[in-house]
Amino acid sequence: MKKLILIIGVLFIGLACGNRSGKNKISGKVKVKVVQCWDDSPTTDIPLIALLKKYDAKATFNIIPMKTRRESVVKKKKSGEHVLFSFLSKEDSREGGFRYEHLASSEMPEIYKGFKVAAHCGIPLGDTPEDSAKRMEILQETKAMIRDEFMQEKCGFVYPGGNYNEAAKEAVEKAGYMYARSSKSKQPIVNLGEPFELRPSCHWASPDFWEKYEEAKIKGGIFYFWGHSVELGDDPQLWEWLGSIYKRISEDPDAEWVDVVDLF
Repeated sequence: MKKLILIIGVLFIGLACGNRSGKNKISGKVKVKVVQCWDDSPTTDIPLIALLKKYDAKATFNIIPMKTRRESVVKKKKSGEHVLFSFLSKEDSREGGFRYEHLASSEMPEIYKGFKVAAHCGIPLGDTPEDSAKRMEILQETKAMIRDEFMQEKCGFVYPGGNYNEAAKEAVEKAGYMYARSSKSKQPIVNLGEPFELRPSCHWASPDFWEKYEEAKIKGGIFYFWGHSVELGDDPQLWEWLGSIYKRISEDPDAEWVDVVDLF
């Protein structure tokens, strides 16, 4: 009987080690926690979600509350491999661009079901009493929306355009958010010591993406990338490129996908 129990135990361990979903817990200490987020809540988040599910990758979507859908356009401004779709200025021609829509708030809970969301609403950066009051009103309303509509008690904030000041940082913290992300990349490993001035490791299409990823693995810590799904537009090569990133990370026994808010 003891011999039988021993054999069953060995078989169980062997099966567990071969289970991809449990590889990080069984093979030893994870060397890098990988987090990602995507801005603006566009309709291109829908195919992105399908890609995330394919590779069992976690992600946070930084939403802009809207009553109705709003159409917009991005465009490739130059030719070549791995060229992203770019946001247009008022002077840029929309002709030949990729048209998409920003999602309406009412449809977001169902679309983002199973994923975390964060606030990405515009707030005034002025220092007048009116600015301060309006800033807090917007922050509190958006946080309440995420709590009530997404059933998510804890959430973060992302500064629109990466712009912020001390008044904005203080207001975000006071409103009860867990963190606030800028768009300025710093070191490969994310510093959680400044949660309301959180800087990611890099953009998803950064040329030094894998260099920073490997450095984060060597040093141990958190690797954080971000982007806009509209940057991929309708280009299948760009979607394949992003898929290859997810595949490599998901198959890496030294990496673990983590939600941003769970870092705090």
